[in-house]
Formats: sequence, structure tokens, C-alpha cells
Amino acid sequence: MEPPPRLRHEQRDALAAESRAVQAELSADATTVVFDTPEDLLRHDRLGTPVPSGVEQRLESSLDSETPAAPVSPWWRRWLGGGRSSGNHP
Repeated sequence: MEPPPRLRHEQRDALAAESRAVQAELSADATTVVFDTPEDLLRHDRLGTPVPSGVEQRLESSLDSETPAAPVSPWWRRWLGGGRSSGNHP
């Protein structure tokens, strides 16, 4: 059995008022930021998130103990024998 038309009208008005209230609340929240890429999100988050001192110290000690990697020659140079030929080529 359907409710009388007046009751349906009142329910519709109540839902519309609630919807307007929610929209007003959302539009009042001006801190919403939209990011184009996940990297943009991480950059934004990095600016407001301090690194814990323990993590910072462990990272610094890890970087200090790391030896620099030897430069790697291009694959084609390794495949051709690693050195330059002694011909007229530079």
C-alpha cells in the first residue's frame, strides 16, 4: 500500500533539504585538494609530514656506509669487447 501523496511530498522535501545541507557542508570545506598523479600526492604529503628522527638517522647511516657503484659501460661496448678500436674511429 502506497503512502498518501502528501506524505510522499513531505518525504521528498525532507530529502531535498538534507541534500542541500550536505552540499553546503561540502562546499564550505575549502581544503579539498585534487592531485593529477600519485607522485603529486606524495610531494604534497612530504611537505607536511616530518620524518621521524630514528628513520632519518638510520637512512643517513645507511647512505654513509654505501659505496658508490662503479660506472657501467653501455651494453654495446661490453658486447663488442669493452674498449675502443684503434682504427680511425673516435
